[in-house]
Amino acid sequence: DFEISYFVKDAGWFADYDLRVKDIASPINWVFKANIFQQSGEDWKNVKMAISSGNPNENGVAPPLKPWYLSFNSRSNVYNALQGKVSGVNISGNKVTGVVMEDDFPLPGATIVVKGTAIGTTTDFDGKFSISVPNPNSVLEISYIGFNSKQLVASQIGGVINLEQNQNELEEVVVVGYGGKTKKSKIKGVSSAISNIKDEESYIPLETKVNYQPTTINYEIKEPFTVLNNKKIHKTDIKTFEVEADFEYVAVPKIDKAVYLNAKIINWQDLNLFDGEINLFFEDEYQGKSLLNVTEASDTLNISLGKDKSLVIERKPIKDFTSKQFLSSYKTESKAYDITVRNNKNLTVDVTIYDQFPISSTKEITIEKIEYNGGQLEDNTQIIKWKINLKPKSEQKVGLKYQVKYPKTKVIYLD
Repeated sequence: DFEISYFVKDAGWFADYDLRVKDIASPINWVFKANIFQQSGEDWKNVKMAISSGNPNENGVAPPLKPWYLSFNSRSNVYNALQGKVSGVNISGNKVTGVVMEDDFPLPGATIVVKGTAIGTTTDFDGKFSISVPNPNSVLEISYIGFNSKQLVASQIGGVINLEQNQNELEEVVVVGYGGKTKKSKIKGVSSAISNIKDEESYIPLETKVNYQPTTINYEIKEPFTVLNNKKIHKTDIKTFEVEADFEYVAVPKIDKAVYLNAKIINWQDLNLFDGEINLFFEDEYQGKSLLNVTEASDTLNISLGKDKSLVIERKPIKDFTSKQFLSSYKTESKAYDITVRNNKNLTVDVTIYDQFPISSTKEITIEKIEYNGGQLEDNTQIIKWKINLKPKSEQKVGLKYQVKYPKTKVIYLD
């Protein structure tokens, strides 16, 4: 008797989460889900299945450290060369969008995974996708049944990603899935089959068991599980849990006239989480998506829960103080701002407000008469932080003032 085990390409999984917060006095309700897909050429029907944090394609050997030789301008040359290649960037914040196509035809159900993480998504019926990435240098792996996979850096995606057919893979898939079309009619056979597949994902909540290995975490799905050889994502709950969090509101009114709610979680390492997108629900309303990036988290896991419209903030210039004065060969420009935040909720909240003073980069520019009533100033960055405890249906005001002196022949923009 003998047993055969093997690895297959174009099979894997990625994580996502539903995170629900009833109010800032309640714990976070968290649902961890696995999105499982495979395009191996045959259906997996009622099989024993486990998902793992391990990756058989990764190198398991620690890299050697080689001598480090310095030369002039080596770093800047590499940087400039890379900058020259970045064109048509389609990344906003940490979100990347694009379209996966084959010639002029969109590819629905293509899989996009952030390399080395459990972050992933699939394209919609029009081939479009949107995915949150840890940073602009993250590598996206794009794959589709019967096509050659591609790896692209997030910051270099110009909107449209074209995949090329893999004739060997397509022959196998067509024979197994679509009844053996001739080479001339393969694409029509595949296209007609795809058009009959429903867009919604297959979702099955199942009981799971977690196993801890020296280098990986495995979740065993206790019930037999089916994953068909098609473009569908088969979704299942891995675990549901509640976790206590400290909530804090944050605002940067100079840039954005909104107040954001952040949740801070300690001892998050015990939750055995993976990188993945989060569907955010706050006070029974969908707030959009965020990103759980555990690989870069510190002792405290910070999760942004989006904007809370029940808190209103406004930053206004004080006209009586704002002025320009010309003294000899220099002129002095004065600026002042009032920042008002109002709490329309029925709960007391803690709000942290950030603003800043300019920093001089030359001796010809001096910043004087700085005031920031009650705030904390960080010397290196000149960033001001106010921590406010705001009672229900009340408002509070903070502010800042400063003067800038510079040559009157120069121009400086302070707004």
